[in-house]
Amino acid sequence: MPFEPNVMCRFTVRDTTGVTATCGIGTNLYLAKIALDITAKHSDDYIGVLDEESYQTILWDHKPLKDLRMRRFFINCSVSMRNC
Repeated sequence: MPFEPNVMCRFTVRDTTGVTATCGIGTNLYLAKIALDITAKHSDDYIGVLDEESYQTILWDHKPLKDLRMRRFFINCSVSMRNC
């Protein structure tokens, strides 16, 4: 199994603390962090794996909810400011 060290770390954390850990694996540090933050939390085994190709396929058009809420907030503010 190619991710055996990650699985062993996850089980050690769970057995020691009772907390479920997630792992992000990527071809560079950025992709590993993105895999941890976005894909691992939605994976059945809590391990997210990204390389350049899967990043473009899976997340290229990803829009965080925070960005959408902020954009909507600024649009609403600018509309209400014009009406003052």
